[in-house]
Amino acid sequence: MLTHQEAFEIGHNWIDTWNRNCLTDYSHLYAEDAEEVSSLANRLIMASHGHLKGKKLLMDYWEILRSKLPNHQYALEDIQLYNGHVFVHFHIPALETKAIAKIMLNSQNQIEKIRISHV
Repeated sequence: MLTHQEAFEIGHNWIDTWNRNCLTDYSHLYAEDAEEVSSLANRLIMASHGHLKGKKLLMDYWEILRSKLPNHQYALEDIQLYNGHVFVHFHIPALETKAIAKIMLNSQNQIEKIRISHV
C-alpha cells in the first residue's frame, strides 16, 4: 500500500522527468505493457481513440507530442493518493490547459496504466 509520501515522490518524479525532456528516462517510469488513455492522444492520433498500449507505442506518441509542442512542460498543482492510485493535478502553460493524471502502478512501482484528462 502506498503512503502519501511515496505518492508525492511518484507524482513529482513523473512531472520532473517529463520536464527534463529525455524520453528515454521518462519511459523508465513505465512498465513494458503500460497503457495510456489521454484526451490529448485522442486529438493527436485520432485512430487511437485516446488509448495507447505498450512502451514502444507510447514512445512514438511522446515523440510526436514533443515534435508538435516542443515547449510542452508540466506545472505541478497538487498530488493526491486515493484508493492506492496517485492523482497528479497539473497545468500545461504552452496549451493554457489544466489536466489531471490518474497513475496506477505495478508491484515495482512502474506505471502500468495512466489516464490523463486535459481540460
